[in-house]
Amino acid sequence: MNKDIIKSFRKKKMINNFSIIALSLAFAISINFALSDSKIWNYLKTSIQDAQNNEINKSDLYMEVVKSGPNNEIKIKSSKDIFQVTNLAFSFFYNNENIKIKDILTSLDQVELNKMVDYEGTKTINLVFKKTWNIKAWDIIASIFLEKTSTNLENLNLINTNFTDKDNNIYYLNSSSVEF
Repeated sequence: MNKDIIKSFRKKKMINNFSIIALSLAFAISINFALSDSKIWNYLKTSIQDAQNNEINKSDLYMEVVKSGPNNEIKIKSSKDIFQVTNLAFSFFYNNENIKIKDILTSLDQVELNKMVDYEGTKTINLVFKKTWNIKAWDIIASIFLEKTSTNLENLNLINTNFTDKDNNIYYLNSSSVEF
């Protein structure tokens, strides 16, 4: 008799556990379908992808030293896709006693590069696109050619980065610095 009670208890416990697992799975699947087309789901997917890929964790606009030495070349790149851009602006600060900016160029098509602020130690660049433009992730936005007159490590800080879209909305981008 005791064995029958234990067997029936185990059988009920197993049925209860199975029903809890099945209901949990059904609930998870329903949440998945409910969120699959929402903005929250897209945000979660993007966050997960960003966390899985270290390259994407770079700033929206970042700098990369291509050539170092007395004559340096630094590329400004985008780590994200930026759509319907009509204007892209950025500033950078540097030690004007040890760094001399020789030139700033862009290889993007149909864009006018304007030097808005050109003080020693501070430069503000405004890229005006002749038509709306989509900047793809890892595109080179601009190249900075500079001369370093010191053997010390120097910093070039990219700040105040933003873009304007075709509807004249301004979006701020995060940026970084580079040491060379």
